[in-house]
Amino acid sequence: SGADTAGDVADAIESAILTQDAGALAGAYPTNVGFSAEQFSLNVAAGYTITFADGPAGSTASALGLDNFTFDNANAVSSNTTAALDPRISDETLLSDLSPAAALAFGDVVFNNGGRTGSVTTNAGMTIGEFREEVSRLNLGVRVEINASGDSIDAVNEVSGFRMSIDEGGSTAATTLGLRTLKADTPLSIFNDGRGVQIADGEINPTTGLPDANRNVDFEITLTDGSTFTVDLTPADIGTVQDVINKINADAATAGFGGVFTAALSNGANGITFQDTAGGGGSVAVRSLNAFAADDLGLLDGSFTAGAPAIFAGEDRATVRVDSVISTLEDLRLALLNNDDRGITFAGGRLENELERLSTTRALVGARVQRIEQTEARLDETMLLDQSIRSGLQDLDFVEASTRFSLLQTQLQAGYQTVAALSQLNLLSFLG
Repeated sequence: SGADTAGDVADAIESAILTQDAGALAGAYPTNVGFSAEQFSLNVAAGYTITFADGPAGSTASALGLDNFTFDNANAVSSNTTAALDPRISDETLLSDLSPAAALAFGDVVFNNGGRTGSVTTNAGMTIGEFREEVSRLNLGVRVEINASGDSIDAVNEVSGFRMSIDEGGSTAATTLGLRTLKADTPLSIFNDGRGVQIADGEINPTTGLPDANRNVDFEITLTDGSTFTVDLTPADIGTVQDVINKINADAATAGFGGVFTAALSNGANGITFQDTAGGGGSVAVRSLNAFAADDLGLLDGSFTAGAPAIFAGEDRATVRVDSVISTLEDLRLALLNNDDRGITFAGGRLENELERLSTTRALVGARVQRIEQTEARLDETMLLDQSIRSGLQDLDFVEASTRFSLLQTQLQAGYQTVAALSQLNLLSFLG
C-alpha cells in the first residue's frame, strides 16, 4: 500500500525477505530484487527457495506476476523472473524504458507542418511528458499523445490544410521511437492521402490485342553521365517503400548500373533518394513513361545535388493531413493554381464526399433540433399547467370553495345511499 512505483515494490519485497532471513538473498541490498525486461527478478542465495502466493484475500501477487512463482539458486539469476507485466507507458516513462530498449537511438526528431520546421533533441533521461512538452513548444500545430492502448506515442496534426511529416535529424531517433512518417516498411497504400501509387500493369497493345511491354514500363532514370535505364513496377513491388527501392535497384543492376547507382531511403528529410557515382557532368533525373508511379512516388519534382556521389532526393508523399473540408479546399486551390488536372479530379472527388458528409451532419443536427423543440414545447405546456394549478390554489375564493365542497359532499353521500339501496336488491325483489 505504500508503493507508488515498481521500484518501491522491489524495495518492499526485498526488505520483507531480508527481515525474515538475512541470508536468503545472494547480493547486497538493494540489488537482490530488480527487473529483467518487463518482469521482476530475484537473486536467490544458494540453498534457498522462495515462493510467492496470494493470501486468502486480494490478488497483489498475481497482479505483480509473482503468484505461484518459485525462485531458487539452481537457475541462473536471469531465469529467476516473474511473468511479463506489459506495463503501460505514462508521462513519467523514460524514453530509454521503451521496448525494445536495445533498438532505441537518441538524437534529433524533426517535425514539419505547413512549411514550418522544428526539432526536439531526445536523450535517454527524457520522459514521455517532457518530450510532449518540447513538441508543444515548437508551436507547429503538432500534438504528441499516448495512444488509447497505452503502449506507444502518437503524433497528431491539429491544423487543417497543413501536411505533417516527421523525419530524422542525423540520427534514427524518429524511426526507433516509431514516429517517422516515412520508413522502409511504410505501406505505399497510404501515399498521397490514401490514394496509393498507380502503376502501369497488364496493359495491351490496342492494335494487336496482346500484352505490350513498352506500355507497362513506369519511368526512366537518367544518370549523370547521360546513360538511362527503365523501371517496370508490378503489383508485388508496391507493397512497402522497401519493395519499391528493391525493385529500382534490381532494374538498375539488370541494366548494368549496379555498381554506380543505388536507391535508398533518405536518412534525413523523408523521401526516396538516388546515389550516382558515374561521375558525369549532368544530373540525375526521372521521366514518367506510363501511368503515374513516378509522380506518386515523389520522383518527378525531386532535387539534385552534385557531388561524389551525386544525390537525387525525391519528395515525401507519405505526409499526414487532417481529413476535413478545409484541407480538401486547400488541395483544390493548389491544384487549380498549378493547373494540375489529376489533382483537381482528386480534390473534386473528396469535395463531393465532404458535401455528402455535410448533408448527413445537417440531417443529424436537424433531427436533434426537432427533438429539442418538441421537448421545449412539452416543457412549456407543463409549466403552463403548473402555473394554472398554482394560480387556482393562490387565488382561491374560500366562500365559493366551501359551497362547492358541501355540494360535492352531498352528491357523494347520495351516491353512497343509492349504491347501498341497490346492493340490497335480489331476484325475489325483482320478481315481486
